[in-house]
Amino acid sequence: MDDVVPKGISTSENKADFLVDEGLQVIDLTQAQLEEVSTFYNDMYLSQKVLNPRKEISNDTKRHVGGSIFALGSSKYNPEWKEHCASSLREMMHPWKDKSMLNAYKNIYTDYNGLDQKIKDESSQLCNGLNIYYRYFSGIVHHNPTGIVSAYRDLGATPVEDYEECITDRRFVNIVQRFFTDSLKLSDFIQSE
Repeated sequence: MDDVVPKGISTSENKADFLVDEGLQVIDLTQAQLEEVSTFYNDMYLSQKVLNPRKEISNDTKRHVGGSIFALGSSKYNPEWKEHCASSLREMMHPWKDKSMLNAYKNIYTDYNGLDQKIKDESSQLCNGLNIYYRYFSGIVHHNPTGIVSAYRDLGATPVEDYEECITDRRFVNIVQRFFTDSLKLSDFIQSE
């Protein structure tokens, strides 16, 4: 094990928690917000039972969300930290790969009677963004320059000239931070119903 773990990282239980703390600092997120995002996606994932009662539920959103933050915090020690972060988020977001599933979620989460039209529209836009985040994270995981650039542009991020600009550390972190911010907004809309 010592030859796999970078020097300075303890393999003792709970000694690597500082990487989660560093990851939270990188995107300016609190532990409570992390848990809110995890719970939100877990609830959305479980709602697949409503859409498809025979669907097996096996997604561990808490582990995916935590793994993405851990990967962000490991950037000094792990040259593949972006791929690991994107992989965790992508796996959690897998239901949004399918546009029909996305539309079903959007209908469930934006058709609340108590929400005004402006909030419904913003909530719908955030739901549509989930598919774009999925595409971006998939592009990172699969080292797919075309997919990364396309999704990056669809996210309305800072204009870029080429692929390398879309995957700089700073821009990747900004996309991850936006993903969590948008997820918290969507969670707030749903909870305010």
